Amino acid sequence: TCLARRPMITSPNSVTAMWYFTFRRFYPDMRVGIIGFTPGVGEDNAADRRRKWERYRAGAFDILIVPESSFRLDINCTPESIADTWASIAWNLRGRAASDTAREAAKRKLAEAEAEVARLTRSGQEVPKALAKRVATLTRQVGEIADKEIQGVSSGAAAASQAFLNDNRFTDLPWEALGVDWLIVDEAHNYKNLWAASPRNGEKIEYMVSGQSDVAKPKPWDLYFKCEAIRKYRGKDEGIVLLTGTPVKNSPL
Repeated sequence: TCLARRPMITSPNSVTAMWYFTFRRFYPDMRVGIIGFTPGVGEDNAADRRRKWERYRAGAFDILIVPESSFRLDINCTPESIADTWASIAWNLRGRAASDTAREAAKRKLAEAEAEVARLTRSGQEVPKALAKRVATLTRQVGEIADKEIQGVSSGAAAASQAFLNDNRFTDLPWEALGVDWLIVDEAHNYKNLWAASPRNGEKIEYMVSGQSDVAKPKPWDLYFKCEAIRKYRGKDEGIVLLTGTPVKNSPL
């Protein structure tokens, strides 16, 4: 069986032609599609790009090469898919938000209270109403603190989601409809840092863009959404290949 039936490569605009002609050279019988320009004709306009996306969806190409700009702006995931992904992220953050001092203190008190309830229950004694109420109160406090920690994440996520949908040029042609089951991302370091870095103790950030850590950045999140859609489509954590040599050859030192 083949690894993929509907593969796609996205790369910086400056090297899409290189990808195209390399495939044509080594795989002359492969139906290679490229968005952005038509060999022998010139640059694609919006209608040309739309026509090629439609042909890819119909299975006219064995592989499609897409420049970064069209990958980001032409096609988006559906609003439902984006909402599902955000919900999953928020749930995971809520469960993992254990670094806050107040939450840790509340969790410790809750564990002690629950242990006392368990001890009384094992010994056949009645659990005092005050103790039961304390367990309920601490349980609520732990949840409220966790919810507060992700409140900024949720608001930034909602704004970013709307930005993705507003940017979409072909609203009736969502990513999920293309059936992409294998995505190769060239120069993948361009999509790093889902969240902007911000100093925690007043330190200066030398090699990352400074900003609010609760603000989602559209470009990396756009890739994240599309990768999540591929994982769901395949039913397993595979189908994404990230290529880059920049972190190896470039050093901040």
